[in-house]
Amino acid sequence: MSAQKQRLNDIAKYLESSGGAGISELSKHFGVCPKTISRDLAKLAQMGAYRSGRTWRLDKTKALDDLSSDERLVLGILGELAKGAGAEFALKARMLLERLTQNLAHPIFINIDGENLDSADLAQFEMLERAIREKREIGFCFKKREFVLQPLRLAFLEGFWYVFGFDVSRLREKESKENSENASKKSSAKKPIKNKNTKSATEKPIFKKFYFKDVKNIVLKEAHFSVDSALLDRIESAQSPWFNLQEPFMVELFIPQEIAKYFRRKAPKHGHAIHDEYGNISLFVSITDEMEILPLVYKYLPFIKVISPEWLKERTLQDVKQYLAEVRAE
Repeated sequence: MSAQKQRLNDIAKYLESSGGAGISELSKHFGVCPKTISRDLAKLAQMGAYRSGRTWRLDKTKALDDLSSDERLVLGILGELAKGAGAEFALKARMLLERLTQNLAHPIFINIDGENLDSADLAQFEMLERAIREKREIGFCFKKREFVLQPLRLAFLEGFWYVFGFDVSRLREKESKENSENASKKSSAKKPIKNKNTKSATEKPIFKKFYFKDVKNIVLKEAHFSVDSALLDRIESAQSPWFNLQEPFMVELFIPQEIAKYFRRKAPKHGHAIHDEYGNISLFVSITDEMEILPLVYKYLPFIKVISPEWLKERTLQDVKQYLAEVRAE
């Protein structure tokens, strides 16, 4: 912490403990000139200090910290974001944030439609975070099935939490079976018998996504793994739980001027927009699964149009026809 920030903290604490002080008193106490104290008090005014006559006091509802007003506002926004994860998570987040600053008041309201997280979920989070950080395999139960996973990321997508990783369940099961068979053969044979079955060694892990709240009884394994940074970059670009590691393809959408303003405000990530003189937009988006883009298309029908690829354009048309047929049949 710089000397000035340390002095600001000390002045704030002095004002709180003394009930207030003038510039002259503060100048003598801290051994700096009155002009320096005046500049310090101007900064502290953003943190709850105020002048009453010639005496400076501190509003105890404000924070005694060295944060600027915009930094404190950011913390307040984080507190609002935490509310989207449920009351228990929000309470823990607020307690943590208040260790940094007591003043979380701000004029911003944020409503994120996210699922709630309870104490059991947070314990699972901690276990997963450790496994991802240490690059350790985990075992868990998912919908009454046992899995072994190389966890890569926890992702919050469309209001829900998912675990992304490589499923190595079958690979580990085969390895265990082969090891048992080898041990049995070695104990019964005069000479060690080499295992000629190398299929498990060439079998590749499968990239999978698991809905976090259905992941139960996580156990850390001793086995470690490595992961390519480029692969993690691809995973962190995911915008939908439909994301996969298949080769991405390009989708072209036509956005008419009637709804173009919404796409100017918030364009899809990894998209490229071309604006024409009439206010229309040609939007090009790279995806790995059609369900990454179809919900957006359906949201803005009948204005938005799929231009390419042709098969996705046809898929959209058939979905609309089926919907209209079902509605008319009711």
